Amino acid sequence: MIGAVSGSVSGYRGPARRSRWPRAVIGLVVLVALLVAVDRIALVVAEHAAGRTIQVSQHLDRTPSVSVAGFPFLTQLLAGHFGQVTLAASDLTVGQAGRTVRVSTVKADLHGVGVARDLSSVHADTAGATAEISYPDLSATLGVPVSYGGPSPDGVGRVRARKSVSVAGQQISGSVTAEVKIENGALRFVSPVVSVDGAGAAAVPQSVVDAFSSLFGDPLALTRLPFGLTVRSVTADGQGVHITLAGTDVTFDRP
Repeated sequence: MIGAVSGSVSGYRGPARRSRWPRAVIGLVVLVALLVAVDRIALVVAEHAAGRTIQVSQHLDRTPSVSVAGFPFLTQLLAGHFGQVTLAASDLTVGQAGRTVRVSTVKADLHGVGVARDLSSVHADTAGATAEISYPDLSATLGVPVSYGGPSPDGVGRVRARKSVSVAGQQISGSVTAEVKIENGALRFVSPVVSVDGAGAAAVPQSVVDAFSSLFGDPLALTRLPFGLTVRSVTADGQGVHITLAGTDVTFDRP
C-alpha cells in the first residue's frame, strides 16, 4: 500500500509541466506590448521632429501637427518611406503686407513620402490640401460684414457683403453677393448681384451696383500659404470659404 501511494505521488508531474505554458504566453504578451509601446513612442517623437522640420522649412509660427499612417512605424522609418503623412496647421496669416487674411486651418495629405533617417528632410511625390477661411476672418479683412449668400442658379456658392453705401450724396442700404474664384493665385469676387433695401424688383442703377461691388475690394492674394502647394480652386458654403491646393515633388528641408 505504501509503495502504491509513493508511486502515485512520484507520478504527479503533469500539472507542473503544463503550468509553464501560461507563463510563456504571458511573457509573449508582455514582449509584444513592449514592442508596440516602443513603436508608438518612436512614432510620437518622430512626428514631432518632422513637424519641427516642416515648421522651420515653411517659416511657420507654430509647429504643425504630423500624423503618420500605417503600422508598425519603425519598419517604415527604417525603409525611409511612408505611404501617407497628414499635416495640419492652424491660425495662419496669408496674403501681402497691408492686405492679409487669417486662415483658420490647413490640412494636407502627403503621398509617397520619403524621409531622412534623422527626419531633417521630408519629400512627398504628391500632396493635396484644403484651407478654410471663416466669414468673421474674411469680414475683418474686407472691413465689411460678410456671410454666406446661398447658391447661384447653377449651384455655385456665393458670399454676401452687407453695408450702407453713399451714392451721389445719398445713403443706400443693401447687399451684394458674388461668386468666389481663383485667378493668378488670388481670391476674386465675381458676378456681383446687388439688392437694395426697399427697391423690390426695380432696376438698380449701375452707379449703385458699382458702389456695392467695391465692398469686396481688390483680389485677395493667397501668398504665404504653407506646405509649398499651389491653389487650384475655391468654393463657398455656410461654413466659410474652402480652398483646394495640390502639388508634386514637395520637399521640406531643415537647415
